[in-house]
Parts: sequence; C-alpha cells; structure tokens
Amino acid sequence: MVNILFSKYNFDDEWAEPFIKNYIKAEDKVCIIAFSFSDEWISCKEEWHNSYDKDGGRYYDDLVKPFMHYGITENNITIPNYFEDSSEKMKEDIKKSDVIFLTGGLPEKAVERVHEKGILESIKGCRVVVGSSAGALMQLNHYHISPDDDYDEFCYFDGIGLIDQTFYVEVHFENSDVQNQSIEKVLREKTDKVYAITNNGGIIVEDGKVQTLGEVEIFKR
Repeated sequence: MVNILFSKYNFDDEWAEPFIKNYIKAEDKVCIIAFSFSDEWISCKEEWHNSYDKDGGRYYDDLVKPFMHYGITENNITIPNYFEDSSEKMKEDIKKSDVIFLTGGLPEKAVERVHEKGILESIKGCRVVVGSSAGALMQLNHYHISPDDDYDEFCYFDGIGLIDQTFYVEVHFENSDVQNQSIEKVLREKTDKVYAITNNGGIIVEDGKVQTLGEVEIFKR
C-alpha cells in the first residue's frame, strides 16, 4: 500500500502533479470514504444526499475534481452512502477500487464509522490510500490535533493504523504559535519527527520511506 497525506483537496495543482501522476492513473477506480462529517452537519440520508450526491451535492465537485484531473471518469468514482449502503456493499465498492480517498472533517468520527461499518480490512487491501486533513491524520496509528475552530484543546487520538508509524503529522500548517507549541509537545512526548504539511504540501509513504512534496516542514527532536 502507498499512503498519500495532504491538508487539502488540491493535489491536482502543479506542485503535486509530477508526483501524484505516478500513483493515480486514468484507468483507476476510486472509492471516496466520506465518513468524517459532524453529526451537526449531516444527521440523516437527506442531508447526506445534499452533501455528496452527483447531482447538486455541495461537496461533490470538490471531491471528484482532483481525480478527474488525472483522467478518471465520474463513472469510476464511488462514494458509499453511510446512511443507506450496507457494510457488505461498502466492502464490495472498496474491493473493486484501486484508490481510496479519505475526506477532511473530524478524523475521530471517521475512525469510529470505519470500525462501525467493518470496512478497515477492505481498505487495507487497496493499492493507494489518499487522505486530506482528517483523512491524512486517521491513516496513522496515533495522531494529535492542535487547538483550532473545531477543537478547543490539544488532543491525542487513535487512527486506523494504515501506516507503520515512526512520525506524527501536523496538517494545515501555518507556523502559528499554537501549532508550534503542539509540535513541541508531540516531540517531547511521542516521537522524534513531525511532518508539518501546509495547504500546498503533502507526503507520500511507500515501503517505509517518506517523500515530501510541495511545502512541508520537518521538525525533529
């Protein structure tokens, strides 16, 4: 498995394309796991459709646009419906896919729902897993979140363990005091390396090696 971690959905930009085109191909099938929503944002099937439907879903275009940039057709992009699809259907959708995309939002909610639906082993069988923001953090065994608009305080959480972890990640890195303090705390308590991924950066984890692309800062103990 190749794991690709971003802060945003802009991996079709020129800073990312020379790297990502080696992993995402026009013939690929993509399964988008959009499980990181807040219950306050989406709490029923109607709100799900308003968010992710091909016809008018407010997040749909942002999710599929980067994959279509690499030549993938909409017919080869699937978004399992959390409220309506069975676990078995979700597993089939994942198993048929070459690339899994984990969306941004609240990572702990996404982790909870992946376990609830029993789809983790299916995800582990995929060739490439891409995640942005929450979808990047949740790929780790363990991750931290710095205080921001969604989180009042620094937190540690468990991820879904797709990466044999020797590092932590700070997403949406802007070199703020709050982020730098969080990184220092993580370096003291958990690890000797943090990849701080800006909104125009990412990392690729392949065969235990980490490659940076775009704007990424590396902090070490």
